[in-house]
Amino acid sequence: MSRTTTQRGLGWQHQQERRQLPPPNGEPCPFCELPLWPDQRLHADHATPRSLGGSGAGLRWAHGWCNESAGGKLRHALAGRIADAWINRWA
Repeated sequence: MSRTTTQRGLGWQHQQERRQLPPPNGEPCPFCELPLWPDQRLHADHATPRSLGGSGAGLRWAHGWCNESAGGKLRHALAGRIADAWINRWA
């Protein structure tokens, strides 16, 4: 049985786009390069992050733990840049 997850807030459109992806068959994860298999916990990852303007057109499979880790790092990096820009604006 294949387990896939949908992140909260991505909604119906994301679920429909995820269903269009062919099942993984051993191709490498875009983050860790280990093989992807249908029986793993997988996410439909945005090749270009949504926070940087990505859309459903660039979906690809990724391990759930890799995608969650990458998202956390991106949020942290973006938060730092936003804080720096805010401080520099008023300095």
